[in-house]
Amino acid sequence: MKRLAKYLPAELPYGKILGKVKLVDCIKMSSEFKESLLKENSDIYTKSSFQENYGWQVSDVEVFEKTIEVKGHLSL
Repeated sequence: MKRLAKYLPAELPYGKILGKVKLVDCIKMSSEFKESLLKENSDIYTKSSFQENYGWQVSDVEVFEKTIEVKGHLSL
């Protein structure tokens, strides 16, 4: 699994689109899988990251050189 931190800025800005990804799958996560993610990616995830029991599997990560200003609510 690629570490996402290398793609992201140190501090994530609000109200901006940073890039895009291709959604490959939606995965129901077991408690063992969540613990594995926490151990492998402690710089990205916290226990509060897993309020839901599903995760997105993505590919083709593209970080834009210039961010795009946006307004709105994700409410996914």
